[in-house]
Amino acid sequence: MLLNLLATEIVVVPSGAPRVAYGLSVLEFECGYGVDAMYARLRAGDAVVLTDFRIIAYEKERPSLLLAEYPLRLEQKESGQGWFLTMP
Repeated sequence: MLLNLLATEIVVVPSGAPRVAYGLSVLEFECGYGVDAMYARLRAGDAVVLTDFRIIAYEKERPSLLLAEYPLRLEQKESGQGWFLTMP
């Protein structure tokens, strides 16, 4: 399922590289969880594992756009294969 999360800030922490912060952006990614289950995990402080994602500049409302309550953090796994998405 393709999900879209709008966040005031998205911090990306690539393995071995400086972190990058994006303001008011949409995180687009595929997730096997439903929207409610995925968001409940983030709110509970758990990480959602992603294989890939896109960060898109926010331009307008669109269907299925979910607003994140807190900034999002994407941290690359040590293996370099995949990412941990959290809402710290």
